[in-house]
Amino acid sequence: MFDAIMTRFTPPLRFTIPALIVVSGFSIGAIQFVLEVQDANRRAEQSSIINLKSSASQTARMVDYLYRTDDEADQVVSLISRLGANPGYLSVRLFSDRNIVLRSSEYNQVGHSIALTDAAPMAFIFSQARRTLRGTVCLSQDRSYLSAVYPILLKPLPGELMPSRVGLFFVKYGLTEAKTSAFREALGRALLFLIR
Repeated sequence: MFDAIMTRFTPPLRFTIPALIVVSGFSIGAIQFVLEVQDANRRAEQSSIINLKSSASQTARMVDYLYRTDDEADQVVSLISRLGANPGYLSVRLFSDRNIVLRSSEYNQVGHSIALTDAAPMAFIFSQARRTLRGTVCLSQDRSYLSAVYPILLKPLPGELMPSRVGLFFVKYGLTEAKTSAFREALGRALLFLIR
């Protein structure tokens, strides 16, 4: 009886074929869009990493020089404040050899330990950067921001020829704006694909 009902209500091919074409076209478009968004986000992350490495390493070298030569460290405060005011930069900090904030783009953070800042999850990276004297840029687990950590030689102690204390220059850079732009770009490409 079920077979008899199904044979009576089979849709005609003139409706079935166009419906299958529309559904498959929509499915391909949706898959294409998801792949475009993933690719655009990956490219946005990679370009942001390259840009942050360049700007953070150059700024770290300037901070390294200025912090050891400027008695008042006014130029360092100005440099960190200017960098922190740029769009995308969530926080910029200079840490002492004991992980205390010496200078910050957020003035209320000065004097706080690393545990009281947004750099707390980077404690292992901090010790690694001090040991190797090499900077690094890390992508957060949720892929929403980048963290850059670069070693800075602090002022020598009295009686030292070479500084023995190593501070750290920390930058937290948000990826929200870059990923929003990447999403818009991917949406435009996917819509262009559907229109063709």
